[in-house]
Amino acid sequence: SLKKPGQEYAPFGFLGMMLFIVSIPILNFSTFNYHPDIFALPLFIALTYTFLKMQIKNRYRSPKYLFFFSLLTFMITYSSWMGVMFSLTIFLFGLFHLRRGYKMIHVVLLSLFITFGTLLLIYFQYAKVTGWTHLAFLFKNMFVNESLFYGSYFETIWSIVKNQFKFLSVLYIAFVYLVFKALHQKHNRFVFTKNGYRFLGITGLPIFFVNFILFRYCQNSYMVLYSLFPLVVTVTIWFEKTYKSNIYDVTLKKNIGTILLSSLFLLFIYRYFI
Repeated sequence: SLKKPGQEYAPFGFLGMMLFIVSIPILNFSTFNYHPDIFALPLFIALTYTFLKMQIKNRYRSPKYLFFFSLLTFMITYSSWMGVMFSLTIFLFGLFHLRRGYKMIHVVLLSLFITFGTLLLIYFQYAKVTGWTHLAFLFKNMFVNESLFYGSYFETIWSIVKNQFKFLSVLYIAFVYLVFKALHQKHNRFVFTKNGYRFLGITGLPIFFVNFILFRYCQNSYMVLYSLFPLVVTVTIWFEKTYKSNIYDVTLKKNIGTILLSSLFLLFIYRYFI
């Protein structure tokens, strides 16, 4: 939301932060539970921001951006399978940009090299404990158990949909409401920018890949953490587009208050009555 970071106050950026922090998944899995994905989520956000800025500013050869990109790629791959899915996304972005030249080729190669090297490091560390051959069979069996090749499709899909509704229903309802409100404001048409589509691609493709490749694993409730990030950003953008810069609008304050209180209320219901 900042045109010049450090020189402007970004009220809708602050709103997005509040929606993220007070959301049901963050409060639930950071307060009552803990999973590695909670550690990987900030890395996913930071890596998305870094790669998006590289595209917006055309800084594919900037040492600063390449350093942070490499560090974040290693950390998220070392922490979660989402890192592998993100590297796959960058590879597809690189293929899409081939028609404009090879400016992204070294970023793609760097991403693939770091991801492959990190996976080898993980394999070597585990192999020292359990043995090389046994670990290969163990990983294969784990993948089969967490993929499309095992269990009931309908039960898994139902679990994924149920978790999405249970933990993100407030934000989905807010999104639908804002879309409906914006479409009925002829003087306030919503135009999604090129960078907006880039953001949706950078965040949406890894989430799609992890849901498709690790199908059964994604029925775990904490996997909604990854969907939370693009959803909060999208809702915040629609808030900004719908209300423009009128942050003192009474309706805006009521809508924000309703979302925050609903999240807290539903979290209380889920934790103690369901």
